[in-house]
Amino acid sequence: MPTASAAPTETAVVSPSPAVAAASIVRVAATGSALTVAWVTISVLVGLAALAGFVVFRRRRNSPQV
Repeated sequence: MPTASAAPTETAVVSPSPAVAAASIVRVAATGSALTVAWVTISVLVGLAALAGFVVFRRRRNSPQV
């Protein structure tokens, strides 16, 4: 007789919170080489600069014209 196998269960995919993501970046920076730390720092700064530029662009575009 063939034995019955259990049906595979679904696992929920949970995205990490910002605190968990930041902790993982810090962990990589602490254990990685100086080059890794430099690339992570540059990537974060470029992302923040892009976000700031987008915010300034949106505010200037949506501000009332004088």
